[in-house]
Amino acid sequence: MPMPVEPAPKSCYWELTRRCQLGCLHCRSSSGPDVTDPDLEAAFRIADQLIAAKTRLVVLTGGEPTLFPHWERVAERLARGGCLVRLFTNGVGFTRGIFERALAAGVTQFAVSLDGPRFLHDRLRPSADADIPSTYDEAAAAIDAVARTEWKLRVVTQVNRLNADALDQTYEILLAMNVKRWQVHLCQMTGRARDHRDRLMSDPADLEKSSAC
Repeated sequence: MPMPVEPAPKSCYWELTRRCQLGCLHCRSSSGPDVTDPDLEAAFRIADQLIAAKTRLVVLTGGEPTLFPHWERVAERLARGGCLVRLFTNGVGFTRGIFERALAAGVTQFAVSLDGPRFLHDRLRPSADADIPSTYDEAAAAIDAVARTEWKLRVVTQVNRLNADALDQTYEILLAMNVKRWQVHLCQMTGRARDHRDRLMSDPADLEKSSAC
């Protein structure tokens, strides 16, 4: 029997901006601080197209989506149009105020990147800002802020050669943080990851070492 095809997209990952506070070794979009963002009118046109396509879930990502100056208005436009909206953040500067603004805009789901214990996460996700001593601590604070509430949260780990052996440890960290959903995916050799291919490209045998997978 042929597989049924649903006419509406189940989900869409929308890279709102390539602007970011970090210089992650594995960033597939080579995001950074010096980026020109689209204007609000262009963003609204995209939002309206997603609504017209009856997209069920729109994940606002980047770069760091909260650095896009109109992220709240885009989230509100999508939510009012009937889309579920998930905010996918690196956690840097994710204050209680940003969390409340996201809820007010209609965001009902959150995702935070965490790539391992502190020494690995900070190695993979360095910050160009000297005032941010640990990007792990920023991500952990964001996870804690959402995990203490009833709102949906998932933590996303990007697996590569540097952190594949630490997945068991990462799993235990997330359990202690009361995280219920863990999304794990392999590093893609695109963007900045191409520049670090020899350091990041996993050998299939490495992925068999962790019982957490």
